[in-house]
Formats: sequence, C-alpha cells, structure tokens
Amino acid sequence: MTLNAPGTCCFKGVKHEGQPRGCIESVGETEAYVSEPTSAVASNGYGILYLTDIIGHQFVNAQLLADAYAENGYVVLMPDLFHDDPVPLNADMATFSIPTWMQGGLWREENSHIPQTVDPIVDACINTLQQKYDCKGVTHGFVVRADLKVRVQRYAKESALFEALQWLEEHLREE
Repeated sequence: MTLNAPGTCCFKGVKHEGQPRGCIESVGETEAYVSEPTSAVASNGYGILYLTDIIGHQFVNAQLLADAYAENGYVVLMPDLFHDDPVPLNADMATFSIPTWMQGGLWREENSHIPQTVDPIVDACINTLQQKYDCKGVTHGFVVRADLKVRVQRYAKESALFEALQWLEEHLREE
C-alpha cells in the first residue's frame, strides 16, 4: 500500500490556511483524522480512506482536503501511517534521509514505514469505515500541494476536488 521509494516530491510544498473541522480518533492502536458530513449535508453512505504522503495526517493541507470531501457527503478517515513520525514539510535533505526514515532508523525499528508495518493500519481503517461508519464503498483521496495564492494553482486544486468527487460518484455506483 505504501510507496517503496518516495522522493523529495513527497514533502515539498506550501502550507495552506484554514481551520480543520474534523477530529482525531483512535482506530485500534493508530491515531486517525476523521471528518464527517455536517448536519447540513446528508451523508452519501460512502467513505474515503485518505492515505497521506509522508508529511502525514496532522498536516493542515491534508485535513482541509479531507474536510472538503466530508462537506460533499463523504466520511473521510485519514490514519497516521507513520507512528507519529511524519516527515516535516520541506525537510532539509542535508540532515534527512528518506531510506533511513523508511526503515525506522531515525527513531526505533518498530517505527519502520515499510508496507508490512503500514498495511495492517490500512486494513484496520477499511474495517472501521465499513463497520463503525457503515460505508458502502471505501477508497482513498490524494494530497494536493498548491500555493492557493496563485490563481491557476488554486483553480487546479478546486478543479481536482470537483473532478475527484465526480469520479467517486461514478466509480462507487458501479459496485
């Protein structure tokens, strides 16, 4: 489920502005950001399992995007895939090593970020979306790194969200 060789594209970007409205919950032994449709928006019964890039689930950009999906009727579950060990935004490559981080060498071995460690988290989250939130369909979103002060980048982000929502509507109805 995880990439085996992330590069600098995974943690370079800009921090968006806004106040996330979701909450942090426990899914088994894992922390997760959860965003649900508001009372003003009816749930469509579908869930999105949002697997973040290596910046992690506490990054405001990811939380705001999860909230945007929830505002359109989706339950969004975004787990901590990295055991509270995300890569800082715009990490200094002179002091940071992706391969060392992937193997847990920066902290403890049990914090490795390889598929064998991450996949059980994903499985638990899928189960939670289906059982706790009664979701009919489960899929994941994506992280958009854009400088929202730049009109064309803001347009791309907003268009990507709109297109993703349309795709989800079509894809999930086929099941």
